[in-house]
Amino acid sequence: MKKVAVIMAGGQGTRLYPLSTPEKPKQFLPLLSNRTMIQCTVDRVSPLFAIEDIFILTGERYKDLVKEQLPTLPESNILLEPCAKNTAPALALATKKIKEIYGDAIVTVLASDHYIKDEKEFLRCLEVAQNKAIEGNNLVTLGIVPIRADVGYGYIKLGGGFPPVFAVQKFVEKPDLETAEKYLASGQYLWNSGMFIWKNSVIEEAFKKHAPIIKKYIDGKIEFEDESLEKISIDYAVMENAKNVYVVKGDFGWDDVGSHEAIERVKSL
Repeated sequence: MKKVAVIMAGGQGTRLYPLSTPEKPKQFLPLLSNRTMIQCTVDRVSPLFAIEDIFILTGERYKDLVKEQLPTLPESNILLEPCAKNTAPALALATKKIKEIYGDAIVTVLASDHYIKDEKEFLRCLEVAQNKAIEGNNLVTLGIVPIRADVGYGYIKLGGGFPPVFAVQKFVEKPDLETAEKYLASGQYLWNSGMFIWKNSVIEEAFKKHAPIIKKYIDGKIEFEDESLEKISIDYAVMENAKNVYVVKGDFGWDDVGSHEAIERVKSL
């Protein structure tokens, strides 16, 4: 089965203002090296995905930035959201496009603004996740071993399994500090990285079950701009409700570069 990557690059990075602006948000900036965040993301996964198997999911206003920074990316692989509706509708757009091209595929969903220190270990975890997605009709996510009680991330509570793959017992919203400290001490929680791996057909079926309006969009019955297609995250729309969700435990030096504090944290590693 074909393996493709979808890199989400539509955010505006408001917490990093004035470095990040709506005209040129953080994913298009060289925050941690001489390569921009989106270039680093593509570089990182190049051992697993040829450039023609990578799709960039972004807004119309960033099309030219993507073309400029990723000149070898086929222009048809730039998937443009007509308007911002959060990650669930955006990923439905990608699901629809991939279905049109391949019928079915193994899809790896990544953010364009993450820092990853041990790239070899990261790729190993991705391959484990791909295998878990292939072997059954599973939705798989990468969870990060927490290194501090951070109130800026959502958490994943581990269910049963054999390392590094566990069933997801539940997703937990961003906690207060006291709760985050309890999560850290328990060893039963991972940070929610927002990276996902699934068969295109499996996420489509999950939309059908848990977010039928989104499935109507995939089926071409409503347009992306339709008012009934609400702004909602993939976590709320699907992942928190589905039963066939697994997490691969990752320990590869990760940060969501979403704030000035995060940049300083990463530079100190």
